[in-house]
Amino acid sequence: MTDTPGLAYHYTSAEAFLSIIRSGCLRASSTHVLNDRRETVYGLEQFRHYAASGHGGEGADYLMAVLNDEDSFFDSNEHNDIFVVSASGLGDSTSHWYAYGDGGRGYAIGFRPDAPLALRTEPSSQAADELQRSQPEAERERGS
Repeated sequence: MTDTPGLAYHYTSAEAFLSIIRSGCLRASSTHVLNDRRETVYGLEQFRHYAASGHGGEGADYLMAVLNDEDSFFDSNEHNDIFVVSASGLGDSTSHWYAYGDGGRGYAIGFRPDAPLALRTEPSSQAADELQRSQPEAERERGS
């Protein structure tokens, strides 16, 4: 595989790739469960640059306030509702295949960064079932 300039690549397992194709959706992850804090730090830097350059609309002030206090961001549960989808400019990276592409058995899906994305705020029935299975029974009984 060769890199196609201008694409952002999302590395994933074969199982997740099929789910993405079937549902038409990428699953975002909470910034608090990412396995590499550097990913979130890099993302924060990119958002700071984006907001500081006049983008972000009405939410730019809030975004800048959140992003300017990095330690608070990582230590606080207040921002647990921030979810991300990771991507790379590299379409054939050994470290990405190993860490995110199921040890090289998965896929790297190329997306145009300027393509519009829709946000689905309610989980699909499959995602809701997976969430239900992943919660310990005591939490389900409490309604957590």
